[in-house]
Amino acid sequence: TVNPCAVAKYRQAFKPSGAKDDPSDAFLQVEILTLHMDKLSVIEPESAAMRSLSQLVEYRRSLVQDSVDLSNKITATLKNYYPQALEWFKEKDTYIFCDFIQKWPSLTAVKKARKQTLLDFFESHNSHYCAVNNARLDSIKNAMPLTLDEGVIVPNQMLVGVLITQFK
Repeated sequence: TVNPCAVAKYRQAFKPSGAKDDPSDAFLQVEILTLHMDKLSVIEPESAAMRSLSQLVEYRRSLVQDSVDLSNKITATLKNYYPQALEWFKEKDTYIFCDFIQKWPSLTAVKKARKQTLLDFFESHNSHYCAVNNARLDSIKNAMPLTLDEGVIVPNQMLVGVLITQFK
């Protein structure tokens, strides 16, 4: 086959209007091959290593996008019933955030936790900043639920649980 860019430029030379259709492009390709074969070079496929690298880069891009999509779904779902958790953690793609949501999937659950249990959790996740941890504890203590409607909380909590598992 002839490089599509070469066919497009050849077409422009003879059809300034830019009119394009498959039959006329096929005719132009035959004309290029017939009249200019000596000026054409064979396109060599990229090496196996380059093709492999290209495919791996595309897979990585797709996986990163999947991660972003999951993070966005988790955020959107938490906003429906437990938005405070989003304030307590700046980064959503961390083990501490995911483990916190799994351990305390609702405001009601985290409010039942003892202060030392929460501090131990933060310590075990290398959150050693006293000011940050104390601010979280104060916020948890003073937090008001967005809703008490179990018809909202239960399905959203279930969805977040599944999404967090996938995300981890």
